Amino acid sequence: MSIRNKEFIWLIKHPKELEKYAGQYIAISNQKIIAHSHDFTEVFFKAKKKAEQEPLFHKVDRKNEEVIL
Repeated sequence: MSIRNKEFIWLIKHPKELEKYAGQYIAISNQKIIAHSHDFTEVFFKAKKKAEQEPLFHKVDRKNEEVIL
């Protein structure tokens, strides 16, 4: 299983964890959230500094609508 798939599976299995990030972008690496903000650029640069591998970026919507980048 690829690293990206592990991050995606983590995302699907943790909907309660995501509730506190409604309306924000998050970055997931090593199956944990490593950065979050309403500003994607901020999340991108924070995640690039922290991540050991390519993070998965995701926008947590307020109405259970999701965008995966």
